Amino acid sequence: MNEPPFPLNGVIGIVANRRDEIRKAAQLDLQCVEMRPDLLLDRGFSLDEILSMVREIADTGMHCLFTLRRHDHGGKFTGTDQEQMKICRQALSSGAHIIDIEWDSECAQELISSGVKTILSYHDFKGMPSTADLALVTERITYFRPAAIKLIPTANSLDDSIRILQWVAESRGGPLRIGFAMGKMGEYSRILSRTFGSPITYAGFDAPIAPGQITVEKLLNDYHTQVLHHETRVVGVSGKGDEVDKWIRRINRSRRAQNSRLIAVPIQLQEANSQKLTSDEIALLQVNAAFLRMDYLVSPYSSPRLIRFSTKHES
Repeated sequence: MNEPPFPLNGVIGIVANRRDEIRKAAQLDLQCVEMRPDLLLDRGFSLDEILSMVREIADTGMHCLFTLRRHDHGGKFTGTDQEQMKICRQALSSGAHIIDIEWDSECAQELISSGVKTILSYHDFKGMPSTADLALVTERITYFRPAAIKLIPTANSLDDSIRILQWVAESRGGPLRIGFAMGKMGEYSRILSRTFGSPITYAGFDAPIAPGQITVEKLLNDYHTQVLHHETRVVGVSGKGDEVDKWIRRINRSRRAQNSRLIAVPIQLQEANSQKLTSDEIALLQVNAAFLRMDYLVSPYSSPRLIRFSTKHES
């Protein structure tokens, strides 16, 4: 059987706590999982046990992304570049399909030069890079010609989440782009990222591995993320509390949502004590409604409750 050009697709479940997360992923019919050996080593697993888990993933038929994330990039691995390289190569020999590695590491350059399928990743745990910095990082990573570029900023505003989705959608002829925003403000970018061209979006099985992460079952069952596509229409639901969750559940249980024609996503509020979007935030959504394919904004705690955006689909 020929290996696909990029082996990962859909919701990728993160194996970071227990061995039985592999079984859960298979039961949920996931196409791929991410192994986080840095977190597993930190929890007391031996390297032999981790490599055995990689072989188990391969035996299930799922594709395996192997991510030995360094401590200075948000992970737990504190070893040398040589140790990182050795473990990554052992994982490949055990059945891993692709490696995620920090874009500016010596290990990244060596893996790519030896023909290994690689995701080069960049994380910003404080905010969203400026337009100039975003362009510069993208240019530098593209130079190495990895299988995909992964750029994950932290959203401190609605605008940040929209900008990272725009970055994903701007891919033209270069490496695939994987992108969404961390943090509560970035939640809807995690749900929608695949509809703008990202091949995967990440999810944990229990407690979140990264800020704002959504569980696998919630992405699959509440947001139908596996079947969303570039023509799915969007309803934004803003506010906080049970009423917001009720609106999202009601819309996403409809026949249109289950047929992947419509999806309701949460639009998080920047003001901690507010239940209403500001006029500036509503204006921002209005300006970007066509890009986001957002036909309506539902705001249970505002008047009017329903705002209809005049949108035209952009291909």
